[in-house]
Amino acid sequence: MESKFAPLESEACPPMSERSASGPVSEERDGPPSRDPFNPFTAAFRRDPYPSYRRIRERDPVHWSFIGVWMLTRHADILKVLKDPVRFSSQLSRWDRYPSNPKFRSLTGESTPCAAVSELMMIFRDPPAHARLRRLVQQAFTPRAVQSMRPWIARYVERLLDEAERDGLRGELDVIGDLAGPLPVGVISEMLGVPPSDRDFIRLLSHRFAPAFAPMTPGPAMDAANEACAEFVAYFRELAQERRKKPGTDLLSALVAAEDTGDRLTEAEVVSNCFLLFFAGYETTVNWIGNGVHALLRNRDQFDLLQKEPALVPNAIEELLRYDSPFQIVYRNAVENVELGGKLLQQGEQIFVFLGSAHRDEDVYPRADALDVTRKGITHLGFGHGLHFCLGAALGRLEVEAALSALLRRYPRLDLLEAEPRWGDNILLRGLRALPVRLR
Repeated sequence: MESKFAPLESEACPPMSERSASGPVSEERDGPPSRDPFNPFTAAFRRDPYPSYRRIRERDPVHWSFIGVWMLTRHADILKVLKDPVRFSSQLSRWDRYPSNPKFRSLTGESTPCAAVSELMMIFRDPPAHARLRRLVQQAFTPRAVQSMRPWIARYVERLLDEAERDGLRGELDVIGDLAGPLPVGVISEMLGVPPSDRDFIRLLSHRFAPAFAPMTPGPAMDAANEACAEFVAYFRELAQERRKKPGTDLLSALVAAEDTGDRLTEAEVVSNCFLLFFAGYETTVNWIGNGVHALLRNRDQFDLLQKEPALVPNAIEELLRYDSPFQIVYRNAVENVELGGKLLQQGEQIFVFLGSAHRDEDVYPRADALDVTRKGITHLGFGHGLHFCLGAALGRLEVEAALSALLRRYPRLDLLEAEPRWGDNILLRGLRALPVRLR
């Protein structure tokens, strides 16, 4: 069963064994090359990365990978990097090869559409530029604005489930295609003022763009991502120009009008950060819901406990984000030589920060491989940490809480219809292509 909200087949990132050998490879460090013990590009890893994370945390937590980047898997090391924006940069312009993907930039060194739009996103800027962008954008993304969406989100969840039941086959539901996918698309589109008729088009562009951020993306998928990015920019540039002439009450109008001590967002900055809000809001939430429901149905005692005690849902959604994170990796670059975990990270080297591994670190989370919706004091890194803490965290929580609460209330028992559901190919964004369940 393939969800209409799953990545298109042409966007899939094939296993390393199926790719060209012309991609980046590791330079020799500390001796001759050897067979790499940690390969996150295999089908087995995509199905379940957590045993591999455990092994590499124990053997080599600050790991120099065969693709020529550092891979961090231990919570303590990861937290040090995320808390230190001075020595570890998020700035795209510092990276010669954006996430080990030579085609992120053109062969002539010029910015592709993906690079140009990404370089203006908050998540890829360092201070002071980051502080300026965040200060201006968050004016339009206030707690009041987010909370005002609560009733709308609750109604929209009920509507999606009503429609799924009417269209369903023999009491079946695809959690991804019928709920987890359309929910964040509808929510962020409603906030940005995207007309309902355009929302499916924008969702498809977001899907085609997603491989741009994944490591080792093949050329054809990168070309498709750049085409999608150019279309997205053109669409939102036109919409922003309309809001400048005739402002509304939506988030895009607020971004266009956002001002601080005479400083405003440029049109390019408005468009880039609209892209960021849409992409991050959609990709995180669809996989948070899908991974979470899958985890609960694989741990039936936890699902049953939430049925009996729905007041645990707010805590449960934090545990689900820890247990199987939608965003598995964030990227940094060493600004200077830094010693970490007994290794020397040299200036200019890229760093893959594996949040999914940090969340299973037994030094921080007792019984880390166990799903426990009653877990106390959950302090995960699912929204990042420090300067780049996710601006949309509160909105994501509203959506996931509404979706999970509705499923628990409406369906006393859900059963998985596939013993091994199919996972997407993007190791950065962990999520299912579909999650078919039977309703009872």
